[in-house]
Amino acid sequence: MALTPDTEEWNYIVFNLEQYWSPETISNRWHKEHPDRKSLCVSTIYRYIYLKRFPNITAKTHLRRRGKRFLPRNSNYNTIQPDRLIPEWPEEICLRTRVGDWEGDTVYGGVGKGLLVTQVDRKSRFLRASLLTKREASLTKDVICQMLKGLPVKSISLDNGSEFAEFRALEKELNTDVYFAEPHKPWQRGTNENTNDLLRFFFPKGFDFRTITQETVDKVVDLINHRPRKCLDWKTPAEVFEAECVALA
Repeated sequence: MALTPDTEEWNYIVFNLEQYWSPETISNRWHKEHPDRKSLCVSTIYRYIYLKRFPNITAKTHLRRRGKRFLPRNSNYNTIQPDRLIPEWPEEICLRTRVGDWEGDTVYGGVGKGLLVTQVDRKSRFLRASLLTKREASLTKDVICQMLKGLPVKSISLDNGSEFAEFRALEKELNTDVYFAEPHKPWQRGTNENTNDLLRFFFPKGFDFRTITQETVDKVVDLINHRPRKCLDWKTPAEVFEAECVALA
């Protein structure tokens, strides 16, 4: 299938590549929005990107993996003694039957260059993220409370980093239960791990978070929350989360 500049299909692809959507996401969202139209071929979109046919679009600047392979990071664990572990999740958390079950972690910049704390809703994949100046437990707790203020919070599942040592105060302030992953098993919070990987496209390892504002973080989070996801039947996290919140109201 050839793509022709200045057609509806071409402009749709270019616009959404500029929103950092993947070719697979673009193809499936197009089909969802235009079920009676000819499908967009994923391999064709990739080919046009690699041939630099789309203006100002390259694999390095607009594709999540940039053609590279990534190894899982090693996690450092402290002496937190959790009250609850992720394998003890009740069925409603395991099955993603409701919004309000959050997975959290931090995204580090370079040494001494700040970090992000993130929370991702398991059902909708809706993301919240805030800047942190340092890895300090009481500050982290306060930022998480502020991030989730006014949102459904049924549970929070965290990594074992020392920044989450104030988890009991977090439980009290948000009236929720906090679970922890078992040591050296970050995949138990796979939704958060995957979403943090999306953030790494914009904030690569070694990034200096001191150079940006929360407004910049919010713009990136908005892009991610409005990107259709295969696991959501090509709806966006924002669409699913907002619909569920309306149903709860």
